[in-house]
Amino acid sequence: MHVKETNVIRWKRGLSAVAAATLSLAVSTPTWASVTHYYGVAVWFNAPQNAGTEANPYISSGSAADWSASYAGFIAQVLWEGTSNNGDYWVEAGYIYGWQQQNIATWYWADNRPTYGYDEHQITSVPVTVGATMPVDIVYQGNDTWSITINDSAKNWRSTDNPPYSEYMSTGLESASPNSVLDGAYSSGMAYANLNYPWISSWGSGTELHNDSPANVAWVNTYKKIHDWQSYLR
Repeated sequence: MHVKETNVIRWKRGLSAVAAATLSLAVSTPTWASVTHYYGVAVWFNAPQNAGTEANPYISSGSAADWSASYAGFIAQVLWEGTSNNGDYWVEAGYIYGWQQQNIATWYWADNRPTYGYDEHQITSVPVTVGATMPVDIVYQGNDTWSITINDSAKNWRSTDNPPYSEYMSTGLESASPNSVLDGAYSSGMAYANLNYPWISSWGSGTELHNDSPANVAWVNTYKKIHDWQSYLR
């Protein structure tokens, strides 16, 4: 998730952690703010122990109503991969409208790691092209390192000091304002890698849909493709 956080949602297996979406945020002034996040996501808790996940997000038009807020508001289409098998740590990547109080669209990746906590990174080498579909992969590479690849690029980004393995994953929409818009996005090609790295071309039957109105999500092809949105541009 893309906020200036002191407390972040912990993706607990077997719990609907996305429902616990009120975060306490530290901002650059002494003021504290409480911000509710809205999710339209497919989430698979208690997945088989795995070494990676993939989804192919369709890039939708969008806008972040709260991009200039002190908590750096946003709306994003995201893929999350839990790490460390314990529900506290993860890697995520996606495209986002509203980035660190800038009214821009960009790709990003972020992680929450033991010792180091949460950090996020802008990706400027991949364009946010509305109407394009770009695969996103998060894969364990050994030595406590996960790689993040976008659009099958030769370049990838690395989350280090982040032990394996994963037992949960999620994909879909996250927003910090009910007034932000993502105008009909998709995540297709949902897949995961077992520990021997054969890719399994769908998520499992334990995958659930979670809606926080006005964020929405629905199956297009069960366990393989979702449609998610928050309002529509008129």
